[in-house]
Amino acid sequence: MSSTDPTQFAPAQLNSLRIRNYRLFLDEQFRLHPEVTVLIGRNDTGKSTVLSALELYAQISLSRGFRAILNDDNHVEPKSGITVLEAEWFINGEHWKHRLELDPKKPQEQLTLVNDNKSWTWYPRERELQTSFSGDYKAPELRRYSSLAQIDDKEWATDTDVPSSVYEPLRILSKFRVPTPFLFQWAALASPSALSSEPDNSGYGWAVWLQNLINRRDSSMEKLEEKLRSLFPSFVSVRVQEEKVEVARTKSVLGGSVIGSEDSMPKQELRHRSIELVEKIAQDSSSRAVLIGIGSISDDEPALRKVKEWVPAKNVSSGLLLALAHLALATVTDEGSLLLIEEPENGLNHQIMVSVVKLLCEITKSRKQQLVLTTHNGTWLDIVPIESIRVCTRDERGAHIKETDPNRVRDSLAKEGVYASELFYAFGPEALLQGG
Repeated sequence: MSSTDPTQFAPAQLNSLRIRNYRLFLDEQFRLHPEVTVLIGRNDTGKSTVLSALELYAQISLSRGFRAILNDDNHVEPKSGITVLEAEWFINGEHWKHRLELDPKKPQEQLTLVNDNKSWTWYPRERELQTSFSGDYKAPELRRYSSLAQIDDKEWATDTDVPSSVYEPLRILSKFRVPTPFLFQWAALASPSALSSEPDNSGYGWAVWLQNLINRRDSSMEKLEEKLRSLFPSFVSVRVQEEKVEVARTKSVLGGSVIGSEDSMPKQELRHRSIELVEKIAQDSSSRAVLIGIGSISDDEPALRKVKEWVPAKNVSSGLLLALAHLALATVTDEGSLLLIEEPENGLNHQIMVSVVKLLCEITKSRKQQLVLTTHNGTWLDIVPIESIRVCTRDERGAHIKETDPNRVRDSLAKEGVYASELFYAFGPEALLQGG
């Protein structure tokens, strides 16, 4: 291994994902394109499930650990067998396999460095670490049900007898970054978000992204605004501000009783709940509101980009918000991340959609990110290489993810004189597997 310092690592690249016993998938492995992977297929063939599996993988391995996931029946379905997620990553020329086995009785996590044939197997319930090269270790002082990525160097050094030569390579896991998948909804994008909120998969809370871009104090926000102006001539600028949310305390109901009603509850209880309510109002009384600059830049000081009119996001077209949200997601996410987006064309007219698609590909490529998306829009097929397309199908054996034969598809398209999108619309997604 060249270095155990993750700051010196190049971005990790997800090469493949195996999904076993998860929702529609019994046992399926597929390769990802190094830049953009486009999942197409009819409804209910597993496209969204792929993104869900990637999100589940990230939650366990990078953030939440095993405990919450194993207690969630929506994620793990024991009737069909133990859920297994196995990802293959490449980073700095090294080939890593990362396997999560979600057995409620004995979950385990395994990291393998294929180049050196070294492996680490972690049993989070028993807090045991087994290795193929340095024996086995007990780690009773570590947090139970943690994933390996949640255990830092200090904990390994102070709470265990595991040598640094054994635990330092585990830091590679911090480079396997998979953000939440997004299916943006313009209503969520137009809503103010609490100061503490993080974006959910509808887009609610996205003002946090814009605030992060502004706080960078580099050219990120300016470049983002420049791209939006190329799509929407009336757009000038965007800003985030805090706005007060008025709460009528006398109308707030606690436990079925209205604050202020003398005979609704004992006075001591009423006073106690009133204090709780006031404290809650104090915590939630501010939110981030997105404001859009409309019109021309001030002629007096164009360099300062002063705008003549600021419009709340709720009064702006859904198309502008969706385009801004998708571009903000790609811009604010760390370099080298794996981005997951559901149907990014939703809510956009064709011309704007094509431009947003191209800009997304441009941004993610420049930031060394991998983009995985689902779509029902054939336009994507004319923009990305044929090698990027994965077709989702389903039969009595479950859902499947299949690669196209690029040369065969290209030959067929050239012979018939049609675009991939025309083949898609005329004969369905499966036509890309048959080559016409």
